[in-house]
Amino acid sequence: VQARISDNEQITSVEIELVDMDFAPMVSKKVFAASGSDVNFVANYLLDAPLVESGNYYIVVRANDGRNVGSGFRKVSLTAVPRTLDRRLVVTSGFNSTKIFTRESGEAWIERLSLNYDYAGAALNSRQDLLGIAGGEIGDALFYNTVDFELKHSVPGLGTPSSPYFRGLRYDAVSEIFMLLMDEPRLRLFDKNAGGITGFPLQPNQRPYDVFAANTRLFVLERPVTMPNYSLNIYAQPGLFLASLAVEGPVKGVYRKNDNEVYVWLQAPDAVQLKILNMNTNLMAAPYERQDELFYDVVQVGPDTFVLATSEGLFRYSYSNGGTFPLNSGFIAERLFYEDQGGILYAASGNTLYQLSPSGTVLNVEEFTGTIQFVGFDYNR
Repeated sequence: VQARISDNEQITSVEIELVDMDFAPMVSKKVFAASGSDVNFVANYLLDAPLVESGNYYIVVRANDGRNVGSGFRKVSLTAVPRTLDRRLVVTSGFNSTKIFTRESGEAWIERLSLNYDYAGAALNSRQDLLGIAGGEIGDALFYNTVDFELKHSVPGLGTPSSPYFRGLRYDAVSEIFMLLMDEPRLRLFDKNAGGITGFPLQPNQRPYDVFAANTRLFVLERPVTMPNYSLNIYAQPGLFLASLAVEGPVKGVYRKNDNEVYVWLQAPDAVQLKILNMNTNLMAAPYERQDELFYDVVQVGPDTFVLATSEGLFRYSYSNGGTFPLNSGFIAERLFYEDQGGILYAASGNTLYQLSPSGTVLNVEEFTGTIQFVGFDYNR
């Protein structure tokens, strides 16, 4: 990337970002230091992005002088490595038992592992073929290769009876990090190869319940040990505590909206609620609510489109037009998973796994011996 940048003040930094044809970011921006009022900027921009498909995009260059930002862009056509679905994975739980099943195209389900652990979380990095499993009161956090299920890395669980040591595990495909919640309270981060990056304490005298990543920030749902109220605490990835925001109930998902805002889906008292969090002001607006419904889960199926699982059924909501479309009224799903390449929605209720079309039609039903906790999609890149 080359750019000639002129300004009447000293330029402090230059950033490069790949965006789609609607100028929505596709990968994390790269920021470079700069100085001078007339800069000949040259930088190599490596696109190593598993979520980017073949197509037309813009490369945007922005320059900052400390007060103002100027930008330019150029259209590019990219050809990505074709993405295919190598295998599906299902994690089930029973009494002090966690099992992992895999299924490749055209094959039957195979039980690959059976652990004498209770279940606290699972996360998949399909790009490096890594599946993480965390035990709660019993068991370690283990990272397996999903091809041969060789153990790659483990984190000892040091819990005591009735007190889980691990409380959750997630993977963020954008920042390529595993996030492991610990009851201490503490959050540990691992890179895409399950190597440790850092760990830092969470808020004292609070118990962590879930963690999400968006806009280079970590959002941890925490709750005081002796109080019923929840807070959504925001951290920078090195562990710097940024803000604590009161929320009306458990947060089900945090998703990027733009550089300065995120979607926050939560279970308010007797209502499903969407809030838009402005990360500059830490203020939240509530543009959408479904009264008198319990909120089970949410998945993102488009840039501003979500599927909701509530006590009234499955619904698709689009923020851009504010419209809600009933996908399958009365269909109860405890957990939702989305296979974005095929556009297939997976819904789990107890030990039953459903596959649904984009319009909400049930395509297939499969039964497992334990409660389905996690469904993952292992792509080739």
